[in-house]
Amino acid sequence: MDVQLVDGPDQYLRTWGYTPQSVIKLGRAYQRAVQGDGEIACVKHFPGLVGAPTDAHFNLPVINRTAAQINSVELAPYRNFIQSKNKLDNPGMIMSTDLLMPAIDPTMPAELSHTFMTDILRTQLGYDGVVITDALWMTGIAQKWNLAQAGVLALNAGNDMLLGAIGPYQMTYMINGLKAALQDGTLSMARVNQAVTRIITLKMQYHIIPA
Repeated sequence: MDVQLVDGPDQYLRTWGYTPQSVIKLGRAYQRAVQGDGEIACVKHFPGLVGAPTDAHFNLPVINRTAAQINSVELAPYRNFIQSKNKLDNPGMIMSTDLLMPAIDPTMPAELSHTFMTDILRTQLGYDGVVITDALWMTGIAQKWNLAQAGVLALNAGNDMLLGAIGPYQMTYMINGLKAALQDGTLSMARVNQAVTRIITLKMQYHIIPA
């Protein structure tokens, strides 16, 4: 659901168009087809890679656009789908990503930002579905935080699922990091339970597990 404003590495052949209107129109048709056939649609990359000049796999993109521009362009597709009365428009999942938008949060990458993931996505836009991170091993995150640290930050920001651990060693490392955070109080069981409840609810909604 990115609106392509620059010919950056994460936009070329990966978007529905150059305006919020075209992204909404074509993205809606695709999402309705997917979810109308019983599949879970996951839209990305929240809050929007529209102006990213660099590839987040290799560096943290910094998008220097105003809060008003971000609200009217980057967030427009998400607002439209989340607040639509048509249930097929409501995303089953949303993927966040690692980019820095200093006009809104000058410190934390979006997927680790409570401002973006809770204040904007949950409270302002009204989304209460499942959110999954982008790969937490990408350089934009990994150059500052390891997988365990990034996982705790992502959950505290408002994400529900963590993407990034590769293989049993990294998976064990991340899980142990979450357990340690629960023990020292940097992660609460209430936040974990909230995330798990959203995931179970989605699985029941799509009949992956029985109601």
